[in-house]
Amino acid sequence: MKKKLISAFPSLYELSDERVKLLGKLFLSFNQTDRDALISIAKGSFKRGSPYAPFAPYLFTFLAKYHDLDVALNCAILHIGIDEIGLNTLHAISNLLRYDSGYPSDSQINCIATSFSEAQETLKSVWEHKQQKPAASSSQRTYFRIDALITRIVQQAQEIKYRRLKEHLLNDTNLEINQDRQKLTTGLAKFGFGKELIESLDHAEDEYRKADSKFDFKTAVDHNRSFLETLLWETAGKVASIRNESLTARQKYPVEIRSYLHKAGFFSDRFHELCTAFYGFASEQSIHQLASGREIARIVRNMNIELGLVILRRLELFK
Repeated sequence: MKKKLISAFPSLYELSDERVKLLGKLFLSFNQTDRDALISIAKGSFKRGSPYAPFAPYLFTFLAKYHDLDVALNCAILHIGIDEIGLNTLHAISNLLRYDSGYPSDSQINCIATSFSEAQETLKSVWEHKQQKPAASSSQRTYFRIDALITRIVQQAQEIKYRRLKEHLLNDTNLEINQDRQKLTTGLAKFGFGKELIESLDHAEDEYRKADSKFDFKTAVDHNRSFLETLLWETAGKVASIRNESLTARQKYPVEIRSYLHKAGFFSDRFHELCTAFYGFASEQSIHQLASGREIARIVRNMNIELGLVILRRLELFK
């Protein structure tokens, strides 16, 4: 039976390969200099002369999930070869599209469709040139399997584009929230936030996805509230460091943290009011309630992600 192009429930996808997860955790534990070095090694490993080339499929997934999907795709496309390494790397790309179709942005999906169509034509020319000489049957089988897999990847990209358009027209859903959550995770790592903070965001997402009762949704809301509380605390520490001053606000008093960020000029008056109001709302729906609901959990989850992105953008510009 032919495998479906896209999983029926991509929101349930969870990265499970232990090697990729361990490499990701190692990456998150590094400082920025060591992270850059690891990324450089991973990118260079796609070259066939590298001793790590056989691990290209795992390195593609690592780069895509923990660093930058565009970088991962560029490395894979640039070093496509008619061999088992090329075949296995294409399988990794196809699996990402099948099981995590909400992750790539619209522009990335368009790029995948175009780039792999062009790569397919290039490989065809290379193969036809080789046919002027006798070719082993195994090499021929590998080429045809690669050609079929590239066709599948292009079809998957087209299917994702169709589904997103359909969802947008019929359900008016927020198709960008998964992309924004990934941007937030990447940004937290980039700015050196604690590993536990990133893991708490993932845990909050897991609680939201698996919730099926009003008590479960309350738990999801509470985890998102705790994430924001810790994000503001760690942000305050970074702001104090930039300002070359001691942070006197206490972690157990969130109002002091928000007040410090406001007085330091990191929060505008309006953004301070927004964060205060949102934190109060999330607290009312978690700490001060026995249960919550799906819509409340969805609003808190989505707002949490978008506020987190705004905070990271402010941190990037803060002097």
